[in-house]
Amino acid sequence: MKRAQWLGLHGLVLRSRDPRAVAKRLDRMLGWRTLSASRDEFVVGTGPELFVAVRRDRNAGGGVFLDEVHLAVKNVSASRRAAEPDALGGESWSRSAGSGLSVTVREFVRPPQGRWRRRRKD
Repeated sequence: MKRAQWLGLHGLVLRSRDPRAVAKRLDRMLGWRTLSASRDEFVVGTGPELFVAVRRDRNAGGGVFLDEVHLAVKNVSASRRAAEPDALGGESWSRSAGSGLSVTVREFVRPPQGRWRRRRKD
């Protein structure tokens, strides 16, 4: 029987009362760039293959909490879950792991959409 081949972790989604400050610290610490920014969400990383999204949560107090883990695989169709196309250029499925944590399993199969595309440097 074929199984999905696990390639690694490629994304995290965090919650914080101040997502801008957390994203700035990650950016400075890791040398990544800001991929997208809005009032309630900041995404830093190298692209869809490696990112950390930080979302605003007014109830988070002073802490930072893990909401989602994104895992990259080869042969997602062998994982026994129905995968669907997503904006990051993959076929993916997500499930709750309990206690507010979600796990997304993704196989990259096409170029990413919109904000996930790499910007050309001038």
